[in-house]
Amino acid sequence: MTPPSSFFGCGGVRSIRRNTSSPFSWSLVVFVMSEFPSHKDILFFAAIGRMAVAWAHLESALDIKVDIARNLGWGKVDPVRPRSLKRKIEYLRKFFKSLNMPDDGMDGYRTLFRAINELAEKRHDIIHGAVVEHAEDAEEIKLIRFLYSDESLGKKPVTVTTDSVMDTARRIESLSHSIFQWIEAISRYARERAQSDDMQSP
Repeated sequence: MTPPSSFFGCGGVRSIRRNTSSPFSWSLVVFVMSEFPSHKDILFFAAIGRMAVAWAHLESALDIKVDIARNLGWGKVDPVRPRSLKRKIEYLRKFFKSLNMPDDGMDGYRTLFRAINELAEKRHDIIHGAVVEHAEDAEEIKLIRFLYSDESLGKKPVTVTTDSVMDTARRIESLSHSIFQWIEAISRYARERAQSDDMQSP
């Protein structure tokens, strides 16, 4: 084993890297957070927090959308409530396809689901990526995200900046907003329909 070498990591962090010659071991990087991170690093951490909050809003919007689909009868077709993002999107895709809507309407939902999947991948890269290189006050942060399979443990290198994380957060917020607008439109239609039925009833 070679002697450890120190360098700076995220937030002015002192890091220790240990390299081993064994084919079954990794080059390890151990980070200890700085007690007083720089202003740039605080902005980076804040961007990650904003992205996490935005994603929670997006998932909540999808959960409500799934609930609406179930209340409109799709729960009888597929009674198992989806929990993973992949299942939620597949659930909603099948529901909207069953409505036999015009092609341009269905294309809009396909575009929405593709955008969600794309942003989900970006979120996974950032949330599940381990910082492996980031000098204090540096613009770029290098991450490694582990990819799991039965055969091996893969590594996906990812490079981000505070601006790129903020851009991802804003895109997630925009999608959440559009879904909640759809939810509000459906709710308004249901209220108006109920009021109309009440007025027509003897």
